[in-house]
Formats: sequence, structure tokens, C-alpha cells
Amino acid sequence: METYPNAPEVDWYLKAANYYYMSIARMNSSMPESFATLSSSAVLEGPVEIVKTWLHRHAETTPPSARDDTFWRKTEALLATATMLTMYKIISKPGEEWNLYLTGVNSLFESLLHLNSNSSDPIKFTHGINASFWNFARQDYLASYFNRLPTYLDPTNLPLWRAAGLTFTETGEIDPSSSTTFPTPEDFASNSLTYLLSKLTNFLAHLRTSQLDQLITHPSPPTRTTPTTPPTSTSTSPSTTWLNLSVSFQSWVDRMPETFRPCLRLHTPRPEVYYSLPSCASTMQQYHFGRLALCLNRPADVITSPTTAFDRLQGYREVTKEVDYRCKEIVGIAAARPQSCARIYMPALLFAAGQCLEKQEERQVVEELLCGIGADLGWETDSEIQRLKGLWEER
Repeated sequence: METYPNAPEVDWYLKAANYYYMSIARMNSSMPESFATLSSSAVLEGPVEIVKTWLHRHAETTPPSARDDTFWRKTEALLATATMLTMYKIISKPGEEWNLYLTGVNSLFESLLHLNSNSSDPIKFTHGINASFWNFARQDYLASYFNRLPTYLDPTNLPLWRAAGLTFTETGEIDPSSSTTFPTPEDFASNSLTYLLSKLTNFLAHLRTSQLDQLITHPSPPTRTTPTTPPTSTSTSPSTTWLNLSVSFQSWVDRMPETFRPCLRLHTPRPEVYYSLPSCASTMQQYHFGRLALCLNRPADVITSPTTAFDRLQGYREVTKEVDYRCKEIVGIAAARPQSCARIYMPALLFAAGQCLEKQEERQVVEELLCGIGADLGWETDSEIQRLKGLWEER
């Protein structure tokens, strides 16, 4: 078997960093002279910024008639490179820092929409651009969850998501007929869930902002009053948004193909949930993550809130029951150890589940799974482990 010479003595982190900057330099040098960034600091730009700058300059100087298949193939290649290099950068960073490497993704894809704006046909991204878009969309919503900040790719910008393959009903819900625009039903299911999760994390960010605004506006508890009529607002209330999201998630799971049903469940020595395809395992784990986040972040509603102590007790029991179920599914899917393509998205999901677990043995399983992802894939999981340990010690 062929081996790398002196492998034990090689500084692999340094070698990987060298290859990263060599790739950045190659990206710049591969562009036409009129678009290449000539400054010596070009190598310090992120891959997303490089592609975005190239597209902006191309839009300003090249007429639409000159954008042929060669241009679009080059765009696909640059986007694929930017996707891989961005993944390389965030693989060693805590989730709270992921958003720093995604700041330009929205304007990048807006540039692609602009480049297609002269077409009489509905704008649709090519297959290669689509693949990059959905990779960035997943990274974007996870970064949003870690920081409780809005996503860069705005879920209300429907033309952008239509270009990526989704279609919508008049009410703004995903149209199931858009499944025909994706290569497989599994692709449609995974990508449509990513859109819903993007809406969810934006809802969580808005909820956090509202709570902070209330603390600033009312530093001390306000005088207790009894509302005679429900509060009105020109915008959608948090309770309505929460309910709409819950319905959307339920509609999504109701129309899933059979490949999204577990093919095997093991209960001893610890629960493990297996799926026939790693993409289905990853998608269903993210679905349970979304339902867990919804369950834990239901807004208070003056109309539907429990009115008696027994009603509140029953409500707490229902929340506890669902949280326990969602956490077991998230951890069980991870314990089945699907392929690496599914495991790379697990740290945030396991962190969310780990915060809710009470039993020591369950917490130990989550810690072992996070350690395994870090050891097998090089993913940065130490920050999640340390944060979980800190939370567990406080209880």
C-alpha cells in the first residue's frame, strides 16, 4: 500500500492550510485578466467574496448576449470550489463563528439572479449552482441557530428559492409539485426541509430580538393587567407564525416517501435508528431538530394559554413528552453512525438534544457521539462538548 513519506512527522494542519491558500490563489488566477483581483491581499479574501466580486464585475462589463455556456460552466466550477473551501474553513470553527464565512452568500446568489434577469423564461439555477446553493443554505440556517441571528438567505425572498427549484402556493407554502424539479424525491424532501428550517431559525432570531426589546423597554416587571381584547398588530403575531410553522412541518412529514421511514430500530444496549439512505437519516434528524426547537419555543398566547393549574401541568407534561421523543430520535439516528455525509451536520443537532437530557447515561452517549464526529471527521466539536458540560453542571 502506498503511504505518504514521513507521515508521522508531517504537520497536517499546516499542509491543509497551505493547500487552502493555494486554492484561493488558483481561483484568482483562473479568472480572466479583466476580472482577476490584482492586489497582493487577494489571497486573504474568502472564496465566497472572490466569486461574488467576479460576478459583480462580469455583470457590469459583459452584455447578456456574451454569457454563453462557457461562462455558466465556469460559474459552476467556481461555486463548487467556494463551497468546498468554505466547508474547510468552518470545519475547525465553533458554530458561533460560521456566520463570518457566509456573509456574502446572499449577494452572491442575488448577482446570479440579476445575471438571469433578462431571460423571458422563469429563472432557474443550473444543476451545479443549485447544489452549491443548498449546501450554503444548510450552513446558513445552522449558523443562524448557533447565534440566534437571521439567516443571510432570506426565506421571504421567494424569487431566490424559486430559482433554486422550489415552487410556492398563493399562501407562500411549498407546493408539492415542485418535487419534479429535483433529481429525486429525496432531494426535494431534504431541500424543502432546509427551507422550512431557515424559516424556523429566522423565527427564533425574531423571538429573541423581541424578548431583548421587552427587557430594554420594561426593565422592571410591568403592572399586571387583564386584557379584555387580544392584542392586535399589523404584522403576524409570534403565535400565528409558530402555528404556521408547525403545520408546515407536519405537512412536510406527511408527504414523505417510504425511504424516510426507519428500516431498523435497535433498543439495546442503546437506541439506534437506521435508514436505508444516509441522506434520509440526516434529513429526518434535522426534522426532529426542527420539531424540538418549535416545541421549546412556543410563544405565550393570551387566548390559548392554560387557565388553571391543572391545564398548565398537562401542558408541561405534553412538552416534556415530545421533547423526550425528539431527543431520542436525534440521538438514536446519530448512534446508528450513518455515513460521513450525514454526520457532518450533527454537532448542532446533538448539542440541541444534549441540553434537554437529564439522565447521566444519555448525556454520556451524546458526549461520545460528538467526540466520535471530531475524531473521525476532524469537525470542531470541543466547544459544544464544553458548553454542554457547563450546562449539565449547573443542574
